[in-house]
Amino acid sequence: VVGPNANLSMTLAGYYGPANACGPRRWPTLRDAVANHAYRVVDAMGVRDCKTNDTSGIDEAVQLARSADTVVCVLGTSLELAREGIDATEITLSHAQLELAARVASAAKQPIVVVLMTATPLDLSALLANPRIGAILHAGFPSAQAEGVGDVLFHANGATPAGRLVQTFYGRSFA
Repeated sequence: VVGPNANLSMTLAGYYGPANACGPRRWPTLRDAVANHAYRVVDAMGVRDCKTNDTSGIDEAVQLARSADTVVCVLGTSLELAREGIDATEITLSHAQLELAARVASAAKQPIVVVLMTATPLDLSALLANPRIGAILHAGFPSAQAEGVGDVLFHANGATPAGRLVQTFYGRSFA
């Protein structure tokens, strides 16, 4: 599991609900969601947060991708970039996140899965154009339900993505 949103949860869990929805000091992450279904999970952020363009951590994520059977890349935005009272100023992922996805996808043994955690619609053109990205799952901001995303990824308990979106996703050139 790689990406700046792989371990994002505490701020999301407390944003629209109680900060202790899953018990004291327990905020499920996308890493937890995968770990509930996978034999072994390793992770590397690759990019420290959603707004940075610092690519210095990508090499570690690429090394991890080379050795992993399956790669889940968790990208998107955070509440620092858009929330009630703060409008998003961009509809693109940061340069560092796009580079992370491209390099990890290139290094992985098989096409990767990208999970987007964002409340704003994003330009997905670069991700959709990459043949090494096998699937994109828009999870929104799952809050305390982050572990449920694992059910969708692993088709557990009959969970299946329906292909319906609550937002329209435009390319950056549309604006």
